[in-house]
Amino acid sequence: ELFRFLGSRNKGICLILEDTAECIDRLLHINEGWEERLHNQIRISDYTPEDLLGFAYDRIEAEDYAIDKPAAEALKEKIEEIVSRREKEKHLTLTLSLVEQALSLAEQRNGQIILKMAAAGRFQTGNFFVLLEEDIDACDV
Repeated sequence: ELFRFLGSRNKGICLILEDTAECIDRLLHINEGWEERLHNQIRISDYTPEDLLGFAYDRIEAEDYAIDKPAAEALKEKIEEIVSRREKEKHLTLTLSLVEQALSLAEQRNGQIILKMAAAGRFQTGNFFVLLEEDIDACDV
């Protein structure tokens, strides 16, 4: 649908495609004429562990969470495990899945803390909105 929508509109357009090189090539080949219309192409190589860690931190910050030092180390180790054991096409997806699992576990922990504090009739600063090492360690990769 995208290719049909763009039709003859090809001036000043920047089109970003994210997938494996093979899938992008196949997409361009099956949409007649598009390979020739995209005069300038930039192919970005595979994500490094540092790139993946950056994506993970962006996702954590987007949810208004911080990450403590032991959790940051555990996250780095899990991402290195993903890179060493899994197919490169799945690295980003698995990294973001790991972060989502950790955020979900942190949300559960926060809910329990808030309930305990409410039951005691007091609210004080706790480890709200901080990913802990236990959140990362409990995740599957």
